Amino acid sequence: MFLMVGIERKEVIVSFIAALTLLAFSIYFFMVSVSLMSYVQPRVTASLLALIIGFICLSGSLNLFKATLYSRAASKEGEKEKS
Repeated sequence: MFLMVGIERKEVIVSFIAALTLLAFSIYFFMVSVSLMSYVQPRVTASLLALIIGFICLSGSLNLFKATLYSRAASKEGEKEKS
């Protein structure tokens, strides 16, 4: 038998806030990367590092959104099976 753990509303809100925060950080680092490349003498290393950090934050944000949505769907399906 498959054991489902219900996800509480507070946990969903916290995970969505964390995902939005990571999304904001990724946008910030993408903008920093572009601004570092627009200097007269571009800072290539720093720009690439900021770009990598931005992609990591974006990946984490999307994975957190996806995991939260999947767990909500699984918990709702588990509640339907109990009824």
